[in-house]
Amino acid sequence: MLLILSEPAAGVRAQTTEFVESYDGRQNSLAVYHDRTRVRVLTHARRSDVRHGGTRAEYFRVQSSQRDGLIHFVQKLKPARVIDELKATVWLRARRNGTVLLLRVVFPNQIDPSTGALASAYVRGTRYTAAGKWQQLECTTRDKQIQSVIRQLRDRLNNPRIDIRDSYVDLAVLTAPLQPGTVDFSIDDLRLKPVVAPPEDLRIDPSSAANRVTITGPPVTLRLSRLQVEGRPFFPRMTAYHGESLQRLKQAGFNVIWVPNYKDTKLLTDLRQHHLWAAATPPRAVSESGRVLDARHASVIPFSRQTVPILFWNLGTDIPADARSEVGDWIRQIHGADHKFDRPIMADVVGAERIFSRRVDLLGISRNVLNTVFGFQDLRNWMLDKRKRAGAWSFTWTWVQTEPTPRLAEQRRSGGQTPIVIEPEQIRLLVYSSLAAGCRGIGFRKRSPLDGNAPGSRERELILSQLNLELALLEPWLATGRVETDGQAPVRVPARPSRKNRGRVNGGSQRSVLGGLNTRRRRQKRRTPTTRISPEIEAAIIRSSRGILLLPIWYQRNAQFVPGQMAANDVAIVVSGVDESSPAWEITTTSLKNLNRRRVPGGIEVRLPKFDQTAAVIFTSDQKLLQELRARIARTAKQSAQLSIALTRAKIARVAEVDAQIRKLGFGQPDAEQLLSSARALLGQAEYAARGARYDLAFEKSAGALQLVRILQRADWDRAVRRLSAAVSSPHTLCFQTLPDHWRMIAQVGRSGKQGKNLLRSGDFEDIDTMVGEGWQHRQNDVPGVRATAELYPTAQQGRYSLRLVAVPDVGTDPPSHIDQPPVTVVTPPVTVRSGQILHISGWVRVVSPIRGNLNGLMLYDNLLGSDAALRLHKRSEWQRFQLIRTVHRSGPLTLTAQLSGIGEVQLDDLRIVPYNPPVRPRGPKATANGRDSSGAFGFLNRIPGFRRSQPEPNRKPPPAGSTPPRRK
Repeated sequence: MLLILSEPAAGVRAQTTEFVESYDGRQNSLAVYHDRTRVRVLTHARRSDVRHGGTRAEYFRVQSSQRDGLIHFVQKLKPARVIDELKATVWLRARRNGTVLLLRVVFPNQIDPSTGALASAYVRGTRYTAAGKWQQLECTTRDKQIQSVIRQLRDRLNNPRIDIRDSYVDLAVLTAPLQPGTVDFSIDDLRLKPVVAPPEDLRIDPSSAANRVTITGPPVTLRLSRLQVEGRPFFPRMTAYHGESLQRLKQAGFNVIWVPNYKDTKLLTDLRQHHLWAAATPPRAVSESGRVLDARHASVIPFSRQTVPILFWNLGTDIPADARSEVGDWIRQIHGADHKFDRPIMADVVGAERIFSRRVDLLGISRNVLNTVFGFQDLRNWMLDKRKRAGAWSFTWTWVQTEPTPRLAEQRRSGGQTPIVIEPEQIRLLVYSSLAAGCRGIGFRKRSPLDGNAPGSRERELILSQLNLELALLEPWLATGRVETDGQAPVRVPARPSRKNRGRVNGGSQRSVLGGLNTRRRRQKRRTPTTRISPEIEAAIIRSSRGILLLPIWYQRNAQFVPGQMAANDVAIVVSGVDESSPAWEITTTSLKNLNRRRVPGGIEVRLPKFDQTAAVIFTSDQKLLQELRARIARTAKQSAQLSIALTRAKIARVAEVDAQIRKLGFGQPDAEQLLSSARALLGQAEYAARGARYDLAFEKSAGALQLVRILQRADWDRAVRRLSAAVSSPHTLCFQTLPDHWRMIAQVGRSGKQGKNLLRSGDFEDIDTMVGEGWQHRQNDVPGVRATAELYPTAQQGRYSLRLVAVPDVGTDPPSHIDQPPVTVVTPPVTVRSGQILHISGWVRVVSPIRGNLNGLMLYDNLLGSDAALRLHKRSEWQRFQLIRTVHRSGPLTLTAQLSGIGEVQLDDLRIVPYNPPVRPRGPKATANGRDSSGAFGFLNRIPGFRRSQPEPNRKPPPAGSTPPRRK
C-alpha cells in the first residue's frame, strides 16, 4: 500500500489542505440514521451553551425504548486520499460511554458484486470513555489500519485481489450504542488533515447511490406475527442448500434458501438473480482459542451491504432450553452488527418457548414424527400446545421432515439394509398438520441434495414442488390469517358403505374408475346418505381479511408409518361464523370449483364431492380476488398436472418393485397385480388428459392411481404388523420400503436354533441388591411443582415386586400443565450383544393413571434405534405385554430405557432380552430357491408368547387387468 500511495502523495504535498467543520453556524450539518421503531431523536439543533470551542456545537437528545439500540451521526467530508498521515479528530460529550469514530474508505476501482456499487469499508478509531466530559476522538488511515480493512474486504467479497488504487475517505461516522432512556450528545470541532484531493475523474457525485450513506431498513418487516417482504404478505418456504442448481430450487417453488456461509457473496448474488432470498447463520464473537465471548465484552463486525440478499439470520435447529442465556448473548451481538438492516432472527428450539419467543423473532417448533408412534393428529396438538406456551402473537414456523432421522438412516446403512423412504403423502400430511396448528412458515428439512439418487428422492422433489405450488396459492391466507385454536371443524363421511361399494376408489369400484359410473351409483348419489363424524378427519379454520380458509385433513391412524387410501366421497363440513352471502370454493392448483352449501344448525354446511388426504376451501364473495385466483391457477395448472403425473409414475414403479420382492418371499396380496394394473391404466388416462390440456382431469386421474397404490401398500404393511405389539416392534416395519427386510428377518430367525438365555437377569425386579450390583441407573430431573420417584412396588404381573415409576404434583400445588423434562428415567444395566444377533426384548407394563403434561407419556426404547423407535403409552391400562425385535450390526452394549415424561404412574415387570443367533446362510434340505425356509419362517414368532401362527399366501394367478379385485376379509 505504501508503494502505491507514497509517490503520488509526495508529488502533491504542497497542495494539501485541512477540512474543518466547527459547527458554529446555525444550520445543522450532521445526518442522523437510526431504527425509528426503537429510537427517537427528541432534539437536533445548534446550541451555544454546550460548545467545546467557537460559538456553537451540534446537539442531540435521543430516546431509546429498547436495549442494544444504535444511532449514527454522519458528517460528509471533503474527499481525501488515503495516506499514512491522514487523521480525523472530533470533540464529543455524552452521558454514556461507547461512541466510536469511524472513517469510510471508498475503493473507486473495485465494484461490490452484491450491490453493483463501489466497494467501501470503515476504519475504526478511538472509543469515548469520559462520560459527562468533553473528549477528543480520533481515527487514522495508517498502513496497519488500512491493511486490516483490506483483509476484511477480501474476506467479505470472497476475492483475494482487491484493487486498492486511489482509495479515499469521504465520510466520518460517530456510532453510539443506546440503552433504554434518554441521552444527550454534543459534537464539536471536527477536523480532517492533511487532505490530498483524489483525481477529479475518480470522485463520485455525493448524491449518487455509491457515495450516499443508506442505512435503511431491510425489505422484510414483522408486525404482530405477520411477515411482509417488499410490502407483500410473505409465507417462507425454506430448505437448506446442498449444492443443487439454483434454477432447480426456484422451479421447485422455494423462496428462502439456507446457505452454509453468509460470506459467500457469489452464491448470495446468484440467489437474488434467481429471485430467491437467503437465510444464513450469523458469526459469533470468539476468542483466539475459539471460546465464545460474552456480548458485554465483545461484538461482531457490522454487516455490510453484501449481505442484503439475506432475509433472516438463522441460529440453527434443535436449540435446547438450557442454551437460552448463550443464545441471548448471541442475539445481542447480531443486533449490534446488523443495525443497518435489523433483519429478523429465527431459531428452532426445544423447550422454553415462552422465553425464546421474547428474544427470537421467528420461533421454530419442530418434531420428527415419521416412523414413530407419534401420529399426525398428535403432532398438530403438540404444536398447538407449543404455540400457546410461546404466546398468542408469536410468529411460529416449523421444519418438516423429508427424510429419515440420521440415527435411523445410519443404523440401516451400517447394517447394509434397505434405506427408509418417506412417502410423498406423509410429507403432505406433515405440511397440512403444521398449517392446522397455525404455523406461518415451513422449512423442508433435508441433509442431502434435492436431486439425489437415493430411493424416493425423485418423489420427494416432485411432492415438494407440488406442495410449494399449493402454499404459494394460499399465501394470502396463510401469511395473514389466524387459526382458530379452540377446536377444529368436525367432518362427516358416509356412514357404512354397502359391500358392493367396498374396495372403491373415491367411492367407485375399480371397474367404475376405468369404465365410468353405472346407473345404480347415479341413483345412490341423488339420495342423501347417512353420515357419521369421522374421528380421523378434522378441518382447521383460518380467518383473515380475505375471507375464511378451511383446511380439512385426514389424520389417518398409523399413516406416519404407511399411509392408506385416505379418500372419500360426499364429505360434509359444518363451519360457524360464515357470512350468509359468501359462496364456498374448493381451490386446487388446477381448478377453482363452486361447492354446494346450506344453512344447518351450528353454521354453514359445505360438501366436498371428492376428498383425498387434504383439501382447501375458501369462503369469499370478492369477485376481484376470485379473478386473481383463476389467473394464478391458469398459470400453474399445466405444471401441477405434469408434477402429479410424474409423481404417480415414479411411485408406481417403486411400489411395484418392492411388492414384487414381498410376493417372491410368499407374503404378497392376492390382488396386487390388479391394483397395480388399474393404477397404470389411470396413469395412462391422466397422461392422455394432459396432452389435451385437461389439466384438472389429469390431476384427478393421477390422484386416483395413487389411491390404488396406497391401498396395496397399506395392505402389505397391515399384514406385517398384524402380530406385533406395535409397528415399532420390528426395525423393518417402520415404512413400506423395508417390508421385504422384515420378512427376510422372520425367515432367518425361523431357521435359527435354540434361543439364548435371558441377558437381563434382574429384569424380574425381585432383588434390589442384584439390581444395584448390576448397575441399574435411576435419573430424576428437578421439575418445579412435581415430586417423582422410582421404586420396587409390592404389586406385580408375576412374582412379588414390579418397578414403579411415579410423578405427582407437590402437596398443596396445582399440577403444571406442561412438563418439558422427564421427571424420572430408569435405564437397565448394559448387556453385551454380538453382531449378527437378533434380539427379542419383552416385558409387561401397566399404566395405573393416565400420563398428563407431556404427549410422550411413558417411553420405552433401546439404544440401538433410540427414542425415534420408542413405544409410547399414556392411557390407563391393565397389564399388557410389549415386545421389540432388534437386529445387531455392531457388537457392544445394549440398554433399555423406561422414561416417564409427565405426571402419572406406571409399573413394569419381567423385562427380558433374549438373543437369537441365526445362521448366515440357509441350511438343510428345507431351504427354498429364494432363500426362505418355509417350514421354519414363523418358528421364531410361534415360540414367542403373544404371536399368532400365520402362513404365507399361496402363489396364485393374478386376475386379469380391468377386473374387480376380490374383497378382503
